[in-house]
Amino acid sequence: MAVAAAAVLVLLLLSFSGPLCPRLLSASPSPPEPVALTLLACATEKGAVCLDGTPPGYHLQRGSGSGSRSWLIHLEGGAWCSTVERCSDHRMTVLGSSDFMKPMQFAGSGILDSDQHLNPDFYNWNKVYVRYCDGASFSGDAKGRAQDGSIIHFRGLRIYEAVIDELMEKGLVNATQVLLHLPISHNFLKDTSLLDFAYLPCVPRSRQRVLVKHLIDRRVFA
Repeated sequence: MAVAAAAVLVLLLLSFSGPLCPRLLSASPSPPEPVALTLLACATEKGAVCLDGTPPGYHLQRGSGSGSRSWLIHLEGGAWCSTVERCSDHRMTVLGSSDFMKPMQFAGSGILDSDQHLNPDFYNWNKVYVRYCDGASFSGDAKGRAQDGSIIHFRGLRIYEAVIDELMEKGLVNATQVLLHLPISHNFLKDTSLLDFAYLPCVPRSRQRVLVKHLIDRRVFA
């Protein structure tokens, strides 16, 4: 009896002509494709490398329409490695090597989302997610030596500069507005030039006036 009742219910649902029927029969939309990882060109020659010497990476999703000349550049946050031992260990993780980086999904990622209803301000901007792999949040320019004698590269500032240079060639030079997103918890204010509005290279090199803003969305501590 239970099987027969279930069969009758299915037939009734299939024959139902109201608004419920399309929702029952239509397939759910497939999720957007993840954004590919782009490895920085000529990274070794520029000395702009991750802790282990591999080229750093970023994810670029092109803007469209009214957002085609607007750029959102997100610098990935991550804990600093405060000792040689920790930095050496980071070389075997995504925090210190691009060998472990994969394509990433922007959908459901707040201001990186391309859904106009979920992200009305930035949905159609050019969006860049710069991966963190230098151990000091894009602020170092030195090298050290691990206990096994191998070199540890602290080239965060070079990574930042080289990525911006590469993005300039991909359209950043024509930007009319740029938002530099710093979702980090360190005290950048005293020991880095990333918060200097004039530091973003597209400002002095652009042929038009560029509005540049910075957004820090986590706590800052000394």
